Amino acid sequence: MWTTWSGEDTTMIKLIVVDSIAFPFRHDFEDLSLRTRLLNTLAQQMISMAKQHNVAVVLTNQMTTRIGPTESMLVPALGESWGHATGTRLTLNWENKQRFATLNKSPSQKIATVPYAIMHQGFRDIAVPEPEVNSSHIEKNPRKRPRVEEDDEA
Repeated sequence: MWTTWSGEDTTMIKLIVVDSIAFPFRHDFEDLSLRTRLLNTLAQQMISMAKQHNVAVVLTNQMTTRIGPTESMLVPALGESWGHATGTRLTLNWENKQRFATLNKSPSQKIATVPYAIMHQGFRDIAVPEPEVNSSHIEKNPRKRPRVEEDDEA
């Protein structure tokens, strides 16, 4: 499919983004087995291209709601098989007015969530304020009686 590059000098290409990889595969696919095979072939071709040409490849997936008997949850539209085809999985989301990036899968990093911002210079991480370590600000358990120190004079 994309085994050769054509055109001018391609050494300046460092990033390929496909937004959204899910769109052509979400509808009009009666044969889920064929869909899975096509997606896996596409994933292998993208991995080969990334290695061969030393480029980063970003494929976005859409999210959909899975409605269960007691709760609903957001899940990747292409399902679990696509999740196994990728080496790294990152989820971007909003909470209130803050953006978060969650590393869900990585061969070399542990799972983590970090806040970020999009500035005119690009993506920037946001410093998370360190919690204050001041004994006067330590919360006390409201269910416990306060400790009363007894005098040694008695």
